Amino acid sequence: MPFFERQLVGSGNTVAKDDWYDLGTLSSPAQDSPIPTGKKIWLGFSYLYSPDKAMEFEIRCNKTGLSTGTVANTDPMARGASDPGSGSNVIDSYQNGYISVLSTTGAGVEKVWLRVTSGTNTVAAFTWQIFYTYDA
Repeated sequence: MPFFERQLVGSGNTVAKDDWYDLGTLSSPAQDSPIPTGKKIWLGFSYLYSPDKAMEFEIRCNKTGLSTGTVANTDPMARGASDPGSGSNVIDSYQNGYISVLSTTGAGVEKVWLRVTSGTNTVAAFTWQIFYTYDA
């Protein structure tokens, strides 16, 4: 069983209905942005939460050679939702021992993004904690 020893941990505030966050740069401490050359990020599990409003979260990785956070330039890795009444969302990407979520192989520019969407433009706080490792 792999040990998901690396973490991306942080928080933010969203105002728009569709915001993008570079997880490596905004996490504390900042790390793995871009994805190291020759490595793939292997997601273990993630906690995503907003106490203020309902949100949908997508963890996305750039396609090879790209570095901007857009739907066209990224591929989805994991998805979840959070509602203030139901608490945090846990995404288990390492289900039943299978490698289910690997990023593209880093070429020096690719990033891991958190896309946050909601139905309103009101300000809302959210937090993330994402456990991962590198493929062998």
